Amino acid sequence: MNRTPRTKCRDISDWLDDMAPASLAESWDNTGWMAGNPDNPVTGVLVCLDACEERIREAVGLNLNLIVCHHPPFFRKMTGVTADTREGRLAGLAWRTGVQIFSAHTNFDAAPGGLTDLLAAALDLRKVVSFPGGGAGTLATRARLGLLPEACDVVSFLRVLSEKLGCPAMRTIGTEPERIFRVIVQNGAYDSDLLPFFATGGADVLVTGDVKYHDALDLAEVGLFTVDAGHFHTEHVFVPALAERMAAAFPELPICSAGETDVYRMR
Repeated sequence: MNRTPRTKCRDISDWLDDMAPASLAESWDNTGWMAGNPDNPVTGVLVCLDACEERIREAVGLNLNLIVCHHPPFFRKMTGVTADTREGRLAGLAWRTGVQIFSAHTNFDAAPGGLTDLLAAALDLRKVVSFPGGGAGTLATRARLGLLPEACDVVSFLRVLSEKLGCPAMRTIGTEPERIFRVIVQNGAYDSDLLPFFATGGADVLVTGDVKYHDALDLAEVGLFTVDAGHFHTEHVFVPALAERMAAAFPELPICSAGETDVYRMR
């Protein structure tokens, strides 16, 4: 009897690599396989932003043995794997439960149709281009410039952001423009290395997250109105979008979106 070979974890990572090649990742990033055996058959996939212990337990409860996350759970230099650290406990739990972990991080940000494009699409931006340009693997590929369907005032724009991204609150930096039409988006954490490009790009607003205090001073000084919508809220679109694509590519597998919420709480 001929049997169809079971899908392996490596089949999922190969598919992801075709979509977002590792060559697009930043030099400082840690992307790809984090834990487990890529040659194990897949029972199902849990897609999430953060592969924490709670996500591993969620995967086990759903009989899913592969986690595809955005943020790499092992990012800082590790000198040991012990129960004294979050990384050590996470690695131990992954091995004990047989859950494999794969991360698609800055390579997925930069890829065409990746997270930066998903953020632009969530805001209904038109005529979207990579901004400020640059080759594969450069920070420049992790930003997009696009146009709103029509110009609007700041109050209306912030209301749209809140609705589209689910932001309970946002921080703004700099003088509010009379109207907003040209929008730069950079998901996740704002990168100050891009300021010279952003400052001369002719945009009305930059939408990003995790802006540090002194970086905010620099943005205000160059006159670029900026909205810090938060790391989570500029990236959580990753989960349903990738889960939907993966379900279409691997219809034989259960693909689930993780039940995540922002780590920050508004009081």
